[in-house]
Amino acid sequence: MLLTAVERNPRCRIHLGKRVKADAATALGKVMGSLPELIIAADGVWSDLRSAVPASGAVRFSGNVAWRFTVPEAQAPGILSRSSVTAFLGPSAHMVCYPLKEASVFNIVAITAGGSASHSWSSAGSEAQRAILRRHFSGWNDTLTSLLDRAEQATFWPLYEVAPGNWHNGRDLVLIGDAAHAMPPFAAQGAAMAIEDAFELAGALASGPVPQALDIFAERRKPRIARLQQRAAFNRFAYHARGPIRLGRDMVLSLRPPQSLAADMDWIYGYRAIG
Repeated sequence: MLLTAVERNPRCRIHLGKRVKADAATALGKVMGSLPELIIAADGVWSDLRSAVPASGAVRFSGNVAWRFTVPEAQAPGILSRSSVTAFLGPSAHMVCYPLKEASVFNIVAITAGGSASHSWSSAGSEAQRAILRRHFSGWNDTLTSLLDRAEQATFWPLYEVAPGNWHNGRDLVLIGDAAHAMPPFAAQGAAMAIEDAFELAGALASGPVPQALDIFAERRKPRIARLQQRAAFNRFAYHARGPIRLGRDMVLSLRPPQSLAADMDWIYGYRAIG
C-alpha cells in the first residue's frame, strides 16, 4: 500500500541500489541533482546515518531473540484462534500466533532469552541456536513444541534496541522509526511507530522552517515513545515471569475480562497522530 501510494505521487521518485552512508547530503545530491533540504533517515536499528546526529542513541542488545516462521492453516493445531492473535507465555519465553488470511497461513513468532549472535533479522540460525530454542520451550505443551520441530524455514532475529538520544542534527537530518528508537516488539508496536513518526513529522514540516519543525517533532514524539518503551519492558517482565510473579500474572489474566485487558491497550492502538 505504501509503495503504491509513493508510485502514484508525482512528487516522489524511487532510486534503488543507491547506498547512502556518512556524507548523506552529498550522496543524495548526486542522485537528485541538487542538495536536499531535509534528509529523513528511516534506515532501521543499524542506521548508517545515525552517526551524523550528535549524541544520538547507542545500539544495544535487548537480551532476547525471535524465531519467525509460518505454518499452513490446514496444519495448524486447533488451539490457535482462526480470527485473532493467540499468545502463550512461559519462563524466559513466549510464543505469538496469528492468522494471515490472504496467504492461508499462521505467522508464528517465538521469543526467548538469548545471546547476541549477529545483526541479521533473516538468518536461518545455527543448529546450536536451534538447540537453545528447544531448551527454552522444553516442558511446554507438545502441540506447541511440535510447531517448532516442523519449522523448516524459521529465521533467527536477535532483538536490538536504541538507547535514548537525539533524533536530529538541528539542521537537515532527522531519524525516524527504528533508526531513532528501536525497541523489542513486546507490545506489537514496532512498524506503527515509524508510520506515526512519518505522519507527525510531515505535520511539523508543514507548519514552519525545517530546524523548528524538527524540534517540534521530537517534543511531540519522545514522550509517547518513552511510554511505549516502558510498556514493552513491563510486558517482557510479565510474559517471561517465573515463580510467584508468574502465579500472580496468571491470576490477573484469569480474573480480568478480555474487554478490560484490551482497553488497557487503547492508548497504543487507538492513538490519533497529530498531522
